[in-house]
Amino acid sequence: MTSPRDARIAGAFIVVLAGGVVWNVAYLQEGPRDRRRAVVPVGVHVPLPGAQPVVEARRSQGPMTLSLAALIEQSEARAQGAPSGPAAAPTLDQLLSAEPQVAPLPAAAPAALVREVQAALAARGYQPGAPDGSAGPVTRAAILAFEHDHGLAATAEASEALLAALRAPGRPVAGGARWEKPTEAAGSLVRAVQQQLIASGYLRGQPSGVPDAPTVAAIRAFETAHQLTLTGRISAPLVARLQQNRARVAAGQ
Repeated sequence: MTSPRDARIAGAFIVVLAGGVVWNVAYLQEGPRDRRRAVVPVGVHVPLPGAQPVVEARRSQGPMTLSLAALIEQSEARAQGAPSGPAAAPTLDQLLSAEPQVAPLPAAAPAALVREVQAALAARGYQPGAPDGSAGPVTRAAILAFEHDHGLAATAEASEALLAALRAPGRPVAGGARWEKPTEAAGSLVRAVQQQLIASGYLRGQPSGVPDAPTVAAIRAFETAHQLTLTGRISAPLVARLQQNRARVAAGQ
């Protein structure tokens, strides 16, 4: 039989053996706990070593556009008398109160181009006057008459596109010129004709710059009274006769 001393030795050996197994499983198989790879939770941003933050990287490349919040803050700071910083950036009040930029009118067409347009208009029977290279009221009226007869946009200006249309074969179309976006030259010419028709007693009201129905009726009445071809539109003969009447009235006064 086993003595009590041998039983105690066997029990101690079993305890030591069990502890070695537990140590092997817990530490030696997977390595020390402090050597395990850290798991980064999903959705958490961890910057790389030495990496520059995105905001600072963008700022280092050049000036950033002010946001609406920054503009509001600057506006409030100016209202309270606080300095807005070294940059002279526009405030929200300045942006909202700024006047829109208006594009300048195009420069006048070259004299050589105007002469070519005048020659082409004369060849088509629109009587633009002498080919002197000056786009006066008579020449502009001839251009507007051609644009009216061929359904072109109302410009009353000499241009390469107009010259190409004059040289291209084409027949008059119904409907008149397109007045969706008339040029300032076209509107000014119509207002001048309306003013002279009003002064001559053929039209009432104020010049509108648009050849509306009362203007067409006044032109027809003037053409009939002065034995001009009945067209009801602005033309070179109409403008030339209106100028003659104005000069005659001025001389009589």
